[in-house]
Amino acid sequence: MSRGLSYLASTDTALNDTANLLGDIRGSALGVAGTTSSDVERQAVVAEVDRALEQLLHTGNATFRGRYLFAGSQTNVKPYELEGDYVVYRGNDKAILAFSDIDVLYASNEAGQDVFGGISGEKLGGAALEPHLGVDTLLSDLRGGRGISPNGAISIADGNNASVVDLSTAVTLGDVARLIEAHPPQGRQLSVSVTGNGLVIDMDDSGGGNLTVTEVGSGRSAAELGIYEPTGVLTAPLVGEPLDPALSLTTRLGDLLGSKARGKLASTGGNNDLWIEATNNGAAANGTSVQFVDDELLLAAGGVGAGSEFAEFDPAARAASASLRFTGGGNDLRVIATTPGTAFNDVNILVAGATGLGNAATASYDSINKRLVVTVDDAGATTVQEVINAIDATGAFTAVHDDSVEPALIPTSTISAADISNAGGNTGNSGGAAGTLYVHIAAGATTANQAIAAINAEGTFRATLDASDNPVPAQAGEGLVSLTATASLDGGSGLTFDKSSGIKVNNVGQTFDIDFSTAETVEDLLNILNGSDAALFAEINEDLTGINIRSRASGADLQIAENGGLTATQLGVRTFTAETKLDDLNHGIGVLSDDVAEF
Repeated sequence: MSRGLSYLASTDTALNDTANLLGDIRGSALGVAGTTSSDVERQAVVAEVDRALEQLLHTGNATFRGRYLFAGSQTNVKPYELEGDYVVYRGNDKAILAFSDIDVLYASNEAGQDVFGGISGEKLGGAALEPHLGVDTLLSDLRGGRGISPNGAISIADGNNASVVDLSTAVTLGDVARLIEAHPPQGRQLSVSVTGNGLVIDMDDSGGGNLTVTEVGSGRSAAELGIYEPTGVLTAPLVGEPLDPALSLTTRLGDLLGSKARGKLASTGGNNDLWIEATNNGAAANGTSVQFVDDELLLAAGGVGAGSEFAEFDPAARAASASLRFTGGGNDLRVIATTPGTAFNDVNILVAGATGLGNAATASYDSINKRLVVTVDDAGATTVQEVINAIDATGAFTAVHDDSVEPALIPTSTISAADISNAGGNTGNSGGAAGTLYVHIAAGATTANQAIAAINAEGTFRATLDASDNPVPAQAGEGLVSLTATASLDGGSGLTFDKSSGIKVNNVGQTFDIDFSTAETVEDLLNILNGSDAALFAEINEDLTGINIRSRASGADLQIAENGGLTATQLGVRTFTAETKLDDLNHGIGVLSDDVAEF
């Protein structure tokens, strides 16, 4: 306590000297203001004011026992510097606290901001940024910054069995999701996704039942996480209530204005489940389907090998197709459904023989059993052109030449009797609805890591391993993916924050371009602002909903504009917008109107 009092005593001495100095300057200024004093006398007072300013700077930078008295809590930072015509304050507005008794704190210094001034009173900011949720959102940021109760637990039941999920080790929403998925009711599977607003819990439909989430004992964790559901939702997804995250230093810039559509691509076995996420925020990617395609089925040349996988996103519906390979030359075909979509996926294509057809062929499609049968002459007299004509005549499919091996179609090339019951194909998962991501793989050989590489190389979406599906961490991503695995993306909303454009700042009589392209979190953004040469003081506002930017330079006019993008507007710190009121201009004086005579 005595140490803290010594700092206060030194502060008091410095302030007394300052008060005396200001009194002297005031007297000198009043002595020449509005009087008949000569220019020489006035210039003498100006010189006295300049010397006083130097003395004030010296006092503002006073030290005691190795720390600056007026730097706020940043006691190792020289608080005041003269830059051109401006005095810039480098400290902060916090105080150093010391104990005067058990659990009793008092301020042992005064921030220079409160004594001499420095940080502008006017703030640019205040817009609600409304951060959206992500797997990295801290539990302490939920519910407007109130967080959730520590050491909590919830009970999840399916109507027959219940499981208690211990959440005491969870730090983020992603941790909560993984813990719930790892502790389903006996014999059930749970899938938990983090949307932009809250949690969604989905139970497998196969076992029926009624999904409920309740508290354990007198706990409040289920309610605080927005998933308290004592009545149940049967086998429908349990959609949690909005969790209202506060803006914090760890908030990702990508979550400021919206969220990314997301979905789980789950394969049988372990070490192979993926999360697929759109690269941009917004609802545009909601409803996107993701499916694996057996590339071997598509062309006569064969499919990709493990390690050569690729992905394609198609905004339009795509027709199912398959390769129909014949012996001989110039007669390989691609069979394509006439209607785009998934209805003609997994269609078996069979080649049958009949006696006495000659150069003719027939084709029939069984929509119930999903089977296309092409019948040719069993003596090898049918030409490939007749096969094309027969397939086209079904109306469900059309046939074209497959040039992946044979460069040209030979219409007169015949179908060998050896192809009967041997040649054929399958459309697999090649067809899809509008807005589908097709991941072409080597069936039975492609690993999750290889699928991730293919998806990320395409660029429209980003794939990551599901951390809850790693029973053997050393083998993460080494499990084989399943051809039958599919995903549907949802939860996308809002806009993408424009961090690449940056902002243009005018302060201390200069213009500065500030770049945020390397920033990932709000803390990164604030560090860039506060560490720039633009003499700025940036912080999260008291409501934890946005950021404020002020000038560290006394008397400077701070202005912030766009640098070719939307960054300043999205952050709510742009000086002039279409909504700027005229009464707010000229430091709140507004626009003065001249008295103009009217005729």
